[in-house]
Amino acid sequence: MAPVDRTRGVGALITATSWSAVVLLPLLLVSPARGWWSVPTGIPLYAAIASAVGTAVLLATWTVRRRHVLVRGWAQAVAATGLLLVLPVLVVATADGGPPGGARPWLPLLLGAPVVALVGLPTLAAMRELAVVGRGTPLPHDPPDRLVTSGPYSYVRNPMQLSISGLYTVCAVLLVEPILLLGTLGAVVFTVVAADRQERGAMAPAFGGAWAAFHAGVRPWVPRWRPWSGRAAGALTVAVSAEPAAGATAGVRSGSRDPWLVLARWFRARSATALEVRGVTRSPSGGPRLTYETDAVRVHGLEALGRSLDHVNLAWAALGWVLVLPLPDPASRERRGPRRRPCWSTARDRVTGGAGTPPAGESWSGTRRS
Repeated sequence: MAPVDRTRGVGALITATSWSAVVLLPLLLVSPARGWWSVPTGIPLYAAIASAVGTAVLLATWTVRRRHVLVRGWAQAVAATGLLLVLPVLVVATADGGPPGGARPWLPLLLGAPVVALVGLPTLAAMRELAVVGRGTPLPHDPPDRLVTSGPYSYVRNPMQLSISGLYTVCAVLLVEPILLLGTLGAVVFTVVAADRQERGAMAPAFGGAWAAFHAGVRPWVPRWRPWSGRAAGALTVAVSAEPAAGATAGVRSGSRDPWLVLARWFRARSATALEVRGVTRSPSGGPRLTYETDAVRVHGLEALGRSLDHVNLAWAALGWVLVLPLPDPASRERRGPRRRPCWSTARDRVTGGAGTPPAGESWSGTRRS
């Protein structure tokens, strides 16, 4: 058996401990008052404890063996959210009987759920990006293998810390509990003192000039409106329907426009940053309509659309993050093969704007699928 990486061993221990804590602490606090320890009423409690411990051991094993990285990332996100945000907010909200006016502690948060979800979106999207693209997690002892400059990281350098700070601030306002602003301050201090030091000590030596360029081009706390131009470049291949008959016009001038051609032109019109848009004629046998690829990932369909939106601006990127967030790890469905750079073989294969010529102002490349 190969020796266990000490760093990943520490990561496995932290993951298992935090997961056990976030699951077992509520059970251990509530069960004595409700008499759940007795038999047979305690059987479900014992089953829950065994399940939590078993899951913790499984997560630790996967961390050491570097397997199921997206599952590990979600487990860390749940544990961190429970221990660092939910538990402090619940303690503060219920300590003095709840918010002023006698409202139930959860009611303001329920009414402000859309704001909470929007502010919390970047941290979940960043977690998924580290897992899918970097093949690592936010935990310093379980880091990604490559520098991740896509997703939220193409807009702000510290998306997780910014999101957590925002969540504490939103909860403080909704619950009228100024003490929760200490959480905001704590997140900022942690980032400045600990996280930045860890980045300089680990990221800079590991990624060299690429990290230096990323550090200089992306601000730590103020998001960009357009993604950083040095971000990971991507290519979106759109499989459009067969070109119209001679003399007919395509796209926006056609009475029965091809929506996929319109979508490709939509991305072109917005000058998406570091995104190459390609058009190919779809094979009669079918195949994916949308394919997105970088040096790290190759995905189709909804995830291809979501990742392409990440190249437009912050608003469209947020929509893209929502689209891809619930999707499984693409690496579990498809092993990425060698990247192909298709080129037009004949004029007939082109996505035309009429009379066999490319649409004005567009320069696409691709191969006809057989």
